[in-house]
Amino acid sequence: MISPNYQPISLTKTVVTEISFFTVEVVNVILSTQATLQVRLFDSKKRYLEQKSFILKGEDYTKWGADDSYITTFVEQQLSLK
Repeated sequence: MISPNYQPISLTKTVVTEISFFTVEVVNVILSTQATLQVRLFDSKKRYLEQKSFILKGEDYTKWGADDSYITTFVEQQLSLK
């Protein structure tokens, strides 16, 4: 059975997806000032979920220094993963 034509309506769906891992690319650096990070989020099946951008500046930029592992910590904090 096919229903009659109705006026279009909007449906809102909520999908809960868990982030399993992310990748980070430094897309822009202003020396001694800030860096722009592009973060791509993936699920456990390695499916792309979403992309986010974050700006690392001030104290966070200083903490980065020569320790790239700080970038992971920063992104985890921004995403409320830890």
